[in-house]
Amino acid sequence: MDLSATSNGRGLIGQTAGRTLLWSAAAAAGLLYPLLTTTAKGLHQGVLVCLYGIVVYGLGFLYSVAGQLSVAHGALWGIGAYVTALLALKLGVSFWICLPIAAIATAAFAGLMGYPSLRVKGHYFLIMTFAFAEIARTIALNWRDVTNGDTGLVITAPPDRLGPIVLNTRMDWYYFTFALMIIGIFAVALLKRSALGKRLTAIGENDLLAEASGVAASRDKVIAFMISGVYAGIAGTCWAFYQHYVNPDSLGSHTGIEFILMLLIGGNQFLLGPIVGVIVAIFLPDVFGFSPTQNEIALGIALVAIILFMPQGVLGALRLLIVRAGIVRLANKVGPDR
Repeated sequence: MDLSATSNGRGLIGQTAGRTLLWSAAAAAGLLYPLLTTTAKGLHQGVLVCLYGIVVYGLGFLYSVAGQLSVAHGALWGIGAYVTALLALKLGVSFWICLPIAAIATAAFAGLMGYPSLRVKGHYFLIMTFAFAEIARTIALNWRDVTNGDTGLVITAPPDRLGPIVLNTRMDWYYFTFALMIIGIFAVALLKRSALGKRLTAIGENDLLAEASGVAASRDKVIAFMISGVYAGIAGTCWAFYQHYVNPDSLGSHTGIEFILMLLIGGNQFLLGPIVGVIVAIFLPDVFGFSPTQNEIALGIALVAIILFMPQGVLGALRLLIVRAGIVRLANKVGPDR
């Protein structure tokens, strides 16, 4: 009998069981959260965690497989919200119809932006996505006949009932956005294991070698950007109807930078990393009693600390501590989700 093969098999079974247990615990915590929080603010924060989580998982997909960080995801989220608000107010389109239309619209914008932007790398790509976000915010601010300028757009009517799904209360919105986020997480996991995901991983590691192997790097990067844009568009649609209000501030680079912070704080190597980063960013002000300005400073300091001392994020640092403590088996069970 091959003892090494047997040991490796047991190790893989242990890792699978550990991750299944971890995900089950996380899902249970998510389902029970509305029952445990005692305030409307706490429930609102839960909805924000789910909405931001959808965007950050989409951004994380782009970063993990293509190696690119985009500041424009705040603009894509805002475009989804504006498309939804305009359809609902000008044409009376239902929320359930706005959802796929906004997703397609943001994917199209992501493709138009991604085609020229993804031809460059590193900080040049960041600069181009930053410029796109600021252009989008400026257009929304000044195209008053359509966007109503800095006054924004107000959606007064709640979404129509769809079978058993009713979205009238914060509790309704929490469970709906939580379900969307879970679907988005599983979709990311499947995409990473798909042929497209494998090609994108090869591109992220060495795009020249991937192209020499026959991979259409530019095309696949644009597709990844468009998929990531779908996530932002879906979250933007939900945000518009949940908040009943859309304004140009949601399109700027500031929102996109916050999404990047959330992604890096949690650790993108782990499937749970993005949601951990979102939770830290949302609940940090309450834990320390920070004002909005103090919170932005704290998040900036946290980002610098993460880059210097915890490049794999909070979960990566936790795993390292477990390894140093000698609990190697447990560390393997919560290791990176490849």
